[in-house]
Amino acid sequence: MQTEVSEELIPVDYMLINHQLRLFGSIMVLLRKSETTLFDTAAVSVQNGQGLLYYNRKFMEGLTYQERVFVLMHEASHLILSSLGRRGTERGECGTSPQIYLSMNYWSRTSKLKCRLIA
Repeated sequence: MQTEVSEELIPVDYMLINHQLRLFGSIMVLLRKSETTLFDTAAVSVQNGQGLLYYNRKFMEGLTYQERVFVLMHEASHLILSSLGRRGTERGECGTSPQIYLSMNYWSRTSKLKCRLIA
C-alpha cells in the first residue's frame, strides 16, 4: 500500500508545474513511492508493469529542496533512458550511464537548479 508522501520531501507537484521539468514530473507522478532503508539514496524499478520509486527518508531530508528535485530528475532519467539494467558490482548496483550524466548536466543547466554533487 502506498503511503502519503509530503510534497516537501518528494516535490512532484513542483516538477509538474515547472514547464522545464514537466517531463520528469509526469514520470514521477505515475510511480508508487516507497520509503526504504535498503538504499542509501534513491532508486527506481518496474515490477509487474508498475513503476516504483524507492527513497531513503534520511537521505532526502538531508538535501535542499532543489537537490531533491535533481535526485528525482535523475531517477526519472533511468526510466526515460531505459537504463534499469544492472551492471557493475557484486551487489548488482546500477552504474550511471554517460547518457544520464549528459542529460542531467543539460537539465540542471537549463532549469537553473542549484545543486551540489552527491557522491
